[in-house]
Amino acid sequence: MNNSGKIYGGILCGGKSRRMNGFPKGNLVIAGIPMIERVRQAMKKWVQEIVLAGASEAYSHYGLPMIKDVVPGLGPAGGILSLLKHYNSSQAVLVCPCDVPLISSESLGKLIKFWQSGNYDIVVATDGHRTVPVVGIYSPLIVNKWEKLVLKDNKNKLHELIEHFQCRTVALPQKELFNVNSEADAQRLIELLKTEPNA
Repeated sequence: MNNSGKIYGGILCGGKSRRMNGFPKGNLVIAGIPMIERVRQAMKKWVQEIVLAGASEAYSHYGLPMIKDVVPGLGPAGGILSLLKHYNSSQAVLVCPCDVPLISSESLGKLIKFWQSGNYDIVVATDGHRTVPVVGIYSPLIVNKWEKLVLKDNKNKLHELIEHFQCRTVALPQKELFNVNSEADAQRLIELLKTEPNA
């Protein structure tokens, strides 16, 4: 496997944001910047293009290409499948959800460094305690097997899915993997930024 090719970016924007009362959480503004824009800024240095996976019209004003899920309602597993199929099994995809606004360009570059130096199917983040498969790089060569596992074998939990592939975990700062799923999470993050303005 050659992991030296171009990498494309996909921001996962699906989900119904139930804990945000339906508000599209990627649009949530943290310290003056929408979360989705924070993720885009971290990602843009490393990829040829960025698309929004599973995005609704609520994200159209960012001017980024938007793709629908191949099969709606499958969560991040379905979003990753949609990204892999979108790029026609020819390009690796750097994946990141819209709700990790503290992810840094340096950390994404670390994932890419490991990706390019090894023969892995998947390289994903860990905070040292838990694996975070929604932040990672996925090989275009896994698309058929991934599709079978998700659609035919009904496996849609990322932690279970990645066990079927040659996967490398890379430790990233825990705070960068903090995800905002509720208004309470957003408030916690705002308080963190007050004490750590460079977070």
